[in-house]
Amino acid sequence: GAIRTLVVYLAACLAGAITSYLLTPSISLGASTGVFGIIGALIVHHFRYRRLLPESINATLPVLVVLAISQFGFDLLRSGSVDVAGHAGGFVAAVAVLVFQHLD
Repeated sequence: GAIRTLVVYLAACLAGAITSYLLTPSISLGASTGVFGIIGALIVHHFRYRRLLPESINATLPVLVVLAISQFGFDLLRSGSVDVAGHAGGFVAAVAVLVFQHLD
């Protein structure tokens, strides 16, 4: 739902900012860390629930994976002007939130 999505987004933003602070010399803050987090969360969600989702939704999984990989590739090419650490931190944090939220 909306609250869970907001929690994932905010966790990704916070983790991206912290990762950027720890790994880069410049100060960085932006919504893109949260966007990367949402992409990561969607990939985990699609893998976890693919048997329950309609085929039209499952068809978007390869697109999300290609989007994430290509965007990280573009980030690396423009590493002087794009905060790669922040994007990676947001992505990893959101994936971790979704992976660990159902461990009982």
